[in-house]
Amino acid sequence: MIPYGRQEITEEDIFEVEKILRSDFLTQGPTVPKFERSVANYCGSSHAIAVNSATSALHIACLSLDLGPGDWLWTSANTFVASANCGRYCGANIDFVDIDSKTYNMSIDALSNYTLGDWQGVAAREFAAAETRLFELRALARKHRCEVDELPELMRTMRAQLDAIEGGEAELDALEAAAKEADATYRKQAQTLHDLRVKAAAKLDKAVAAELAPLKLDAARFRTALTELPEDRWTAQGMDTIEFLIATNPGADFAPLGKIASGGEL
Repeated sequence: MIPYGRQEITEEDIFEVEKILRSDFLTQGPTVPKFERSVANYCGSSHAIAVNSATSALHIACLSLDLGPGDWLWTSANTFVASANCGRYCGANIDFVDIDSKTYNMSIDALSNYTLGDWQGVAAREFAAAETRLFELRALARKHRCEVDELPELMRTMRAQLDAIEGGEAELDALEAAAKEADATYRKQAQTLHDLRVKAAAKLDKAVAAELAPLKLDAARFRTALTELPEDRWTAQGMDTIEFLIATNPGADFAPLGKIASGGEL
């Protein structure tokens, strides 16, 4: 036997029902208008009215369509009896349409054999479009691991994220341009500083050499060493380092000024 449906009751559903049972309201109360607003928002309608059962809801739907004696109501052959009774309450004739073996919903092909006149094509197309759209929405909800009625909010969230990404790309482009400009400026100024240091080092070497004899360091040699650094070690002080070197005796290697005993005099 093919079941007409299977309920899906989650722990969240049980919690919400238990919360109502423990509250001061078993009928009416604040949860009812909240539920009505939620359904209205989901359906895109101005109003929604909660009733005691789905059977009553179907009955009201038939009344709103002016279904009555002489009219026909077609419903799925695989359904709860209320799907047919709602039409009978209005005095309409009832007939059952076979189901689709894949979806277990009303077969569009079978329904086309029941419709008359202008309704024959319109009903089939509209039912098929609605059924296809419902399957698409359910597939999309499964893909994003959410409920169908959460898809609109998910769409708004994803759209906001996309806008932020697109705005971020423009900002990133601006930052990259600024970084290139800053890099070019740094290289130009660092090179200028290096050139000035080279000239200043030559002058300093000459000036210090003139002072070595009065300090009884006639055999000493002084040199300002500029070392260009690799690019990943460039700093705010430029692209090179400066070190003062001295060799106090002939044949001696140059060493940092601060490590030579007579360096203090210099």
